[in-house]
Amino acid sequence: MKKLGFVFILLGVVTHPVLAVHHEAKETDIGFWAAKDCRNTSKAAGLYSYVAGVAMQKADAANKAGQTKQAQESNESALLFSQLSANLATTFEAFCKDNPKRHAKASD
Repeated sequence: MKKLGFVFILLGVVTHPVLAVHHEAKETDIGFWAAKDCRNTSKAAGLYSYVAGVAMQKADAANKAGQTKQAQESNESALLFSQLSANLATTFEAFCKDNPKRHAKASD
């Protein structure tokens, strides 16, 4: 199971640079990312959420089979990927989602 976790971590390392593409910011769009970067962030959050669900299913199956060590490893993988997904969702909310509060003037 540890090997599976490392594979998914490597997947994250490989996909992360795609999310970190730098683009020239203008004063009017400071705080917002390009649509392409936002789509990649959203896709990665969904992928990590899916992987967390698969790991939870594996943990449940291992637990029912009495394989407590494998169940624990799968639970840890699920927790890791659910946290990665949550972090990306928060990042999307901060930099991608059009929030009307962002359009308020600093003096408001």
